[in-house]
Amino acid sequence: MIKNSRKVVLKTRILILLIVIISASIAAIIAPIVLYSPDNIYDEKKFLEKNDTLNSKDALNSKDALNSNGFGFKFYRHLSDSDDNLFFSPISIDIVFAIIYEAAQGETRKNMHQLFEFEQDSEKRQLSYKNTIQKLNQKNPDFELNIKNGIWVSDRYELNPEYEKIVTNDYVASSQNVDFVSNHGVQTINQWVKENTNGKIEKIFEDNSTGPLTLMAATNTVYFNGLWENPFPAGMTYERKFFVTPDNVEMIDMMKLKNHHFNYYEDDTVKIVEIPYKDNKASMYLLQSFEMHQLKQLEDNLTANYFNALKPKLSEKMVSVIIPKFSMEMDYNLREILIEMGMTHPFSKELSDLSGMANYPSIFIDEAVHKTAIDLHELGTEAAAATGAMAELQSGSPYTFYGNHPFIYIIQDHETDQILFMGRFVNPNH
Repeated sequence: MIKNSRKVVLKTRILILLIVIISASIAAIIAPIVLYSPDNIYDEKKFLEKNDTLNSKDALNSKDALNSNGFGFKFYRHLSDSDDNLFFSPISIDIVFAIIYEAAQGETRKNMHQLFEFEQDSEKRQLSYKNTIQKLNQKNPDFELNIKNGIWVSDRYELNPEYEKIVTNDYVASSQNVDFVSNHGVQTINQWVKENTNGKIEKIFEDNSTGPLTLMAATNTVYFNGLWENPFPAGMTYERKFFVTPDNVEMIDMMKLKNHHFNYYEDDTVKIVEIPYKDNKASMYLLQSFEMHQLKQLEDNLTANYFNALKPKLSEKMVSVIIPKFSMEMDYNLREILIEMGMTHPFSKELSDLSGMANYPSIFIDEAVHKTAIDLHELGTEAAAATGAMAELQSGSPYTFYGNHPFIYIIQDHETDQILFMGRFVNPNH
């Protein structure tokens, strides 16, 4: 299992945005957000005493209205200076912060827009998210993709009715009052997550992780289950060399699909191949530098516009694809990363204005965490594979995508054009 972690220990009562993704073929994303108020913990007694009594839209083109893909490439490039593997979900991070954006006012709203570039027309923005979520949730016998949103409000407080209406209607979120002082709220949310991820994620909140100043938790789950249109034969999985650098070579099991028709393009800087999931509802795009160990140059050009310009150049060719079979877990401190990217206001007790959420002072985000995991297998889902030892590549195809050196991968839904997940594989041991 490949693991990476960026964590910051913060004092007391955190806001958590937790997203967990399991596999390129079975994926689960969880995004809970917990908001706290007032502006400092020493006001807790006074604050609690003061509030003790508080116990066609479908015609909208979501491809034009959402900018989660643009955010995803900005997020990727910000992280790309490290030597780590990457894997995250742009659409899940975007949805959760769009829910928070609906409550943002003044400079906080402007600050969030600078990074996420949310649609400024409120009606168009809200309808586009509703339309996108509904499209992504369409049932298909060969392809499963489910997005669920929920808000969990402390039974001590109340949200602004208009804000709650927007979140439940336009973000298709369920709403429930829970007890955050005891562990009942945590247990309720954990059970909801377990059910909506088909048991892949059993627990996201630890006991005693919430308290009397917890205002709300906003949760998002995405469950993705897809088989490859052309499975990789298990008998073709062998241990091969992966060149982390010219001088650093690791052995890893690699899957091979020889002489198949794939959409493919290459020039003197990049190779890109599209590997479709069954029923062609989504695809994984693999990108690597044409020359080995030139990934940095490719990443310097990697934007939404660059990716969109590459896709029309793809054409059907006979291609052999050899890529690692791997499992990976990632852990990102979104508070740290998004502040580095310039979004400071919603995380600041002094600057945050989320007054559209509830009529309490100084609501702010104290912590946001993004966790992901991917399992890449021969069938797209878990499958037993025969392994052995084979040193060299043999292929009669005129084109080969050989993932024996660092590459980028992007999983994209075709109907909405939303990028569900993106990442890079640079080191089997990270």
